[in-house]
Amino acid sequence: REAAERERQQREAAERERQQREAAERERQQREAAERERQQREAAEAEAERQRQADIEAREQAEREAAEREREAARPPQHPKPKRAEPKPQTDANGQKLHYSVYMAEADEQEPLVNIANDPIIDRRENQDGKVELYYGSRKREVTYSNGTRKTVYPTGHIFLEFNNLDVRKTYPSGKVVYYYHQAETTHTTT
Repeated sequence: REAAERERQQREAAERERQQREAAERERQQREAAERERQQREAAEAEAERQRQADIEAREQAEREAAEREREAARPPQHPKPKRAEPKPQTDANGQKLHYSVYMAEADEQEPLVNIANDPIIDRRENQDGKVELYYGSRKREVTYSNGTRKTVYPTGHIFLEFNNLDVRKTYPSGKVVYYYHQAETTHTTT
């Protein structure tokens, strides 16, 4: 009987030990599952935060680009100033070579080509104050103001103003200004 009792006690001890091992294994698995779940949750939160930051940056970049496009649209087109062909050195009546500034000033005094055939309008802008700007393919620009005054800026640097009283002011690249008074039919020149 004692042997049977010892055997029963051993079986019970083995069963308790097995149950304790199973309980410990279940507890370990639950801890591991909880840890994996916590890590997944943190990874998901980190990814959501990265996505939120990326969305904010993309929105801000789009706003900056839209603002830049608006600023660009508000600016008149920029045309590079054409390079003027250098005239050949000239001489005076005595055969003396003229100083560069003399014959360049004479070149600046020439009238620009007023009517360029088939000069297309490439842009037209109207302001709320009634000002209308026309930009031509030749890089000429015309501005008509609400009071009837018209300003023409040529790529050569010439600026012509035609007033509604028919007076005309011509400014040359050399700085010379010629003002024609229509009513008095007189011309005033300043250099």
